[in-house]
Amino acid sequence: MTLIHLFQPLRWTLYGLLTCCAACTAKFDQPPGYTGTDLQATTTIARLRLSHIPGNAEKMTDDQVITGIVTANDASDNFYKTIVIQDSTAGISIRMDGFGLAADYPLGLRIFVRLNGLWMGEYGGMLQLGGAADFTDPAYPELLPVPAPLFSKYIVAGSIEPLPAPLKLRYNELDQQVHSRLIELDSAELAASDTGRPYADAVNKVTVSHKVRFCSGGSLYLRTSGYARFATAKTPGGNGRIRGIYTVFGSQKQLVIRDTSDMLMRGPRCL
Repeated sequence: MTLIHLFQPLRWTLYGLLTCCAACTAKFDQPPGYTGTDLQATTTIARLRLSHIPGNAEKMTDDQVITGIVTANDASDNFYKTIVIQDSTAGISIRMDGFGLAADYPLGLRIFVRLNGLWMGEYGGMLQLGGAADFTDPAYPELLPVPAPLFSKYIVAGSIEPLPAPLKLRYNELDQQVHSRLIELDSAELAASDTGRPYADAVNKVTVSHKVRFCSGGSLYLRTSGYARFATAKTPGGNGRIRGIYTVFGSQKQLVIRDTSDMLMRGPRCL
């Protein structure tokens, strides 16, 4: 028997092992990129708001879906457990029982909200969406936030889109139609006694309201949480533009800013 015959079985054994290993090598496909959701809006935020009975809290049972772009969240902690969304017709806030919402619901994110099972109610005259309602005081039902385990059941993320431009308004155009909308008001300045002061009481975690007046007349309140990360910053003393989410509490008109970049007040004050 020649050496070739002796090594022939070994050669075929090695060939078989190599072939087997090559065949067993896993081929991993690239994970598919995020393609969004197939959900579609079936109604507008404006129509949803019109369905509310003033002073009531109602549970929604229809399979309706709204969509909107996130215009405010808890990134600066001035919006507590809340995100605000708007479409081309109106805006509304959603109470959510969680922290760090800005990570999952950043500004500019389009979301789709399944309404079936959610509740709609008021706080100080402002419509909100939530997860339940407390009727301990039937005259003033309290809207409760959506529990964190149910976020994905009701809220579906879409894609990041350009943030809507603030709706430019005059003071006399502030009405119920623009509640929870991102707005911008010009020729605004803080009352002299409210300039150069902290936005809020960060020590005692107390919300503070500063009076904003307009050269053409009228005033509203800049409301800032004591938990806001910019609470210790000083309010500007000039005149200019102010942006934020328009809210009310009873008959009091209010504006809530996302951070201090919403205050564009560097011009000369009203005469």
